[in-house]
Amino acid sequence: MSSHRRRVALVSLLAAIGVGAGGCYGNPNPTDYGALAKKNFVASCSTEVRASKGTTTTIRIESTDTCECIYDAIVNKFRLPWDDLVAYENEAADAEAGDAPPTPPKQLTKAIESCNASGPVAP
Repeated sequence: MSSHRRRVALVSLLAAIGVGAGGCYGNPNPTDYGALAKKNFVASCSTEVRASKGTTTTIRIESTDTCECIYDAIVNKFRLPWDDLVAYENEAADAEAGDAPPTPPKQLTKAIESCNASGPVAP
């Protein structure tokens, strides 16, 4: 898989920032950057969980260190506005299977590139 295609795949998977870990008694979807947003981002960036026929499979996408680097870069270096990230996440979530992923915000692409993210390996 080419580096560009791998980056596009990684960006698509990162769109799941609002999905992931969260407490039973609190809103698991953060409303701004912070500890919960980072935890969710790193979880969705580093692993994908697939459920099929009563079996759960966890697939490694990227290293935790790289995902933390990307999060820190979008927050501190490239200053991607939260609302822009959420809008991109919603676009990606609304895309039909097989559709090309939506174009990510430039700050997100730059953050991924600055952290030398390789993106997921083709199955």
